[in-house]
Amino acid sequence: MLKIVLPTGSMEEATLKLFEEAFLKVLRLERSYEGMINDPRFSKVKLLRPQDIPRYVERGIFDLGITGRELLIESGLEDQVISVCNLPLTKNKVGFVKLVLCVNKRSKIKKPTDILPGSLIETEYPKITKDYFKQLGIKVKIEISHGATEAKVPDICSAIVELTETGRTLRNNNLRIIATIMESSACLIANPKSYQKFEKQINEIKDLLLGALLARDKVYLIFHLPKAKLKEAEGFLPALKRPTIGQLHDQPDWLSVTVVVPKDHTKEHEGVSTIILSLKIWEQRIF
Repeated sequence: MLKIVLPTGSMEEATLKLFEEAFLKVLRLERSYEGMINDPRFSKVKLLRPQDIPRYVERGIFDLGITGRELLIESGLEDQVISVCNLPLTKNKVGFVKLVLCVNKRSKIKKPTDILPGSLIETEYPKITKDYFKQLGIKVKIEISHGATEAKVPDICSAIVELTETGRTLRNNNLRIIATIMESSACLIANPKSYQKFEKQINEIKDLLLGALLARDKVYLIFHLPKAKLKEAEGFLPALKRPTIGQLHDQPDWLSVTVVVPKDHTKEHEGVSTIILSLKIWEQRIF
């Protein structure tokens, strides 16, 4: 049975929501760092800081963990654990976040190479920042920031390296992005020995999580229509595959059609009397 560690903090809510959508709901007492998943594949669930998760998985304290890709790289343990899959999961939506280099919006610095040697850079990601400026060939001073990093430019430092999803917090603090260092997302990692021992179970969990993410922007439609209208319907329904079609009982001229469509391709359409569930079609009518 698997021991898994999940992230607290900004990643916590999105991670727990994803596990619930994947039928792996985490049950725990309020304010508790211990949990359980009612699934025979799991024996232990713990919630800890995502910055600590890579080393706990690498040591084998936990078999599986979810952390940020940028935190895994920052830990220097990227080659010491198995990266099972990326989970493009952010606080607000499915997608990626960015690790960016920022300066004050009034700064004369327009690009990274404008930063003068000896400049002070504050960040929660000193390893990644050091490697980035080494590639640029610029010797800068790097200090670890323990929070409120956006507030430190320009009074304390010349620039910061910070994680952002929408850029709103940066703009609200009069910051301007001059470079994107990397894109990142949550990722599922495994201890190498655990992966070797529990490969089947770990891949089942991976498939459940990725499937839940994939399903978020899809709509499952079931509707009835006359046989004579089938070709017309197939012509504009944006199915992932061809629709599943069955004949209605005692109604030989009518069909039941099941299809999965992207949610952003649909909108409400009233006046269709043959809806079984929530049929959403756009400008065209099939009747």
